[in-house]
Amino acid sequence: MRRIACMGVAAGAYLAAGLMAVAEGEAPAGTWQVVYKGAFTDKVPKEWSTLNGEATVADGALVLKAAEDSDAQIMLTTPKTPDSVKVEFDCVLTGAKPSDISTFLNGAGEGPDSAYLLQFGGQANTQNRLRKEGAIVESTATDKPKIEVGKKYHVVAQNDGGKVSLTLDGKEIFNYTDSSPLKGAGHGVVGFYTYACTLKITDLVVSKKDAPAK
Repeated sequence: MRRIACMGVAAGAYLAAGLMAVAEGEAPAGTWQVVYKGAFTDKVPKEWSTLNGEATVADGALVLKAAEDSDAQIMLTTPKTPDSVKVEFDCVLTGAKPSDISTFLNGAGEGPDSAYLLQFGGQANTQNRLRKEGAIVESTATDKPKIEVGKKYHVVAQNDGGKVSLTLDGKEIFNYTDSSPLKGAGHGVVGFYTYACTLKITDLVVSKKDAPAK
């Protein structure tokens, strides 16, 4: 499994399984529409795929745990969100060496290296930045803020028609407008990444936005 942190860097049955899928309505194109809400009450449902590390459900949270000197990755395989997508959640990170409260968007099913990876506290809590299919977007890199172990954060990671941004507790950390954005049927997966830590995720909401008809 690729060590991203060290390199510069992690339907109907949903309700019964402890998650809730939100039925698609008639929301106008160009507006955000909620398609998925997390309700972590029992076990990790089959719609989540653990790529590395350990995933459990505890105290209403999705818990992603990475071993020492290793990463943990998990992705939501359905519903698909192949174009504009927003992932909003609360979280707490614990660990002796904090690294990566990181979200990936528009993945191809192989984890962060096939996606946008929006890193908060990447590379051992030294940088916040965007990676596109594994490559660092240097213009987004910033060394502040840093993760505080045990602190609760509200995170919004989104790709809005090619404008990719990370917002933390209401403050935008970085944004980048991609002239050739990841999108389409082969880029419809979202997920989470952490390194050598335990990431607890609650109040997860995934939204999509359909492009206006031309």
